[in-house]
Amino acid sequence: MPTRWSLVAKASNPNAAIAREAMEELVRAYWWPMYAYVRGLRTTREDAADIVQGLLTNLLETRRLESAGVDRGRFRNWIRAALKFHMGHDRERAATLKRGGTFRTIGLDEAEAERRWNHVANRNLDPDRLFDRAWALEVIRHAASVVEQAYAARGKSALFDALKHTLVPGTGKAGFAGVAARLGKSEGAVKVEAQRLRVRYQKALRDEVRSTVEDPRDADAEFKELLAALQP
Repeated sequence: MPTRWSLVAKASNPNAAIAREAMEELVRAYWWPMYAYVRGLRTTREDAADIVQGLLTNLLETRRLESAGVDRGRFRNWIRAALKFHMGHDRERAATLKRGGTFRTIGLDEAEAERRWNHVANRNLDPDRLFDRAWALEVIRHAASVVEQAYAARGKSALFDALKHTLVPGTGKAGFAGVAARLGKSEGAVKVEAQRLRVRYQKALRDEVRSTVEDPRDADAEFKELLAALQP
């Protein structure tokens, strides 16, 4: 699994196709946390989209990613610092950047961003906390998607759909009898499948967190920060 820093290296590749593919993956992982941060500053949806796009344009045009090194730590912190720097030193350009200009939008869906923003439970949190929560939820969403795709590849989509609620903390063994009846399995068999699902999900989650750091020794600390970011 590529780390975020290895993707940064690819995003700086002279080969445009390789660079674009890597940039697309980076954008998919971080556009939502960046948007949540900027909206948390009471910025309008239009300005928030322009600012995030402005940063991405700047990273591509100036090839600033080439100067990003693994010694800077976790990429989550680097991209947030880059966003803050961009807003503080390039606000006018970010505010006037026209969408669809020199930067070809990669994975930015403004309607989806605003829909998700409207579903944020506490939009009055400090913008840094909003960024961290959005990042944590994105990591969780991606990990769940990886497991879902693995089940689909084995022809077990129905099993995943029936048991995915057990991945939510506090659900425990709720509804196992009903699931067993729907799937034509014994309740004991369903409990075993639910345990297997949780194990696979936990592995996928830790793999996803590990991919965000270059040094594996940072993974445990990053996982703890993920859990802390989800606290009310």
